[in-house]
Amino acid sequence: YEQISLQEDWVGEDQIQYLHDGMVVTLEFHDERPISITLPDSVVLEVMETEPTIKGQTASSSYKPAKASNGMRVLIPPYVGTGERVLVDTETGEYMRRAD
Repeated sequence: YEQISLQEDWVGEDQIQYLHDGMVVTLEFHDERPISITLPDSVVLEVMETEPTIKGQTASSSYKPAKASNGMRVLIPPYVGTGERVLVDTETGEYMRRAD
């Protein structure tokens, strides 16, 4: 295992929002220089802010906006509340399920 520092603009805005301390990522190298980064398929994020659940809305297929611990906005089901941990797809940025 090796720790490597990369410039923020090299990683890219769409991927950097998912990075956190201790995360394992895959880097591809050419001539000892990194050329690409691959993140895990999903990450666990905590819901920091969201609208309260309205009684009777839990059976609905509609989603509500939430702010995650990394600052990004994600749409979550109405039954998920503030403080819960959710699994988010790193490729699409979409909610997958509650985290274990």
